[in-house]
Amino acid sequence: TIAAVGATSKLVATNAVYEYASLVLTPSSGSVGTAVQVNGGGFASTESVTVSYQGTAVATVMTNASGAFNTSFVVPKTATLGSATVSSVGNTSAVSAYADFTVTPMITVTPTTGPSGTSITVNGKYFSSSGSGYLYWVDPSTGYSSYLGSFTASATGTVKVKITAPTGLTSGNTYYVQAYDNQTGIFAQAVFIAQ
Repeated sequence: TIAAVGATSKLVATNAVYEYASLVLTPSSGSVGTAVQVNGGGFASTESVTVSYQGTAVATVMTNASGAFNTSFVVPKTATLGSATVSSVGNTSAVSAYADFTVTPMITVTPTTGPSGTSITVNGKYFSSSGSGYLYWVDPSTGYSSYLGSFTASATGTVKVKITAPTGLTSGNTYYVQAYDNQTGIFAQAVFIAQ
């Protein structure tokens, strides 16, 4: 209940405000193995809450006197690309809350620095099984991106391709190699610093 009291008249007005349970995930996207912080509120005071990822329990935590909690979990190896549901249920109140987490693929580049013309190996994992995709070079200072080529992931979702750093790179600038998964429209990126 929220109340307002007149300083002179002493009249009181009240209104009921209903608190709904909610979850906040930090980060809200990432690849397999990402540590995710879960903050929740609107549950019963000092009750046990079970946090689940796609229906599988990943954490159990006690709320504080205000019905709030924080905990964390790691995105499991069984996760698939795309949107996943994280849920929390109060084991006494049965109050529940949900939030979406987007599972992304992961890429690394070797080397991570070099001049224009550098031969770069792109390694990726957690892409769609036997799926196709595209590689782009992105200059965040201008927003310009250039097409580098396509790839096909293995049956286990891994990728290994060679690319060449474009001409005209500015020494000291940061660039991104982005890999798009055609089946899901989700991308991963890695940093390359020009020398």
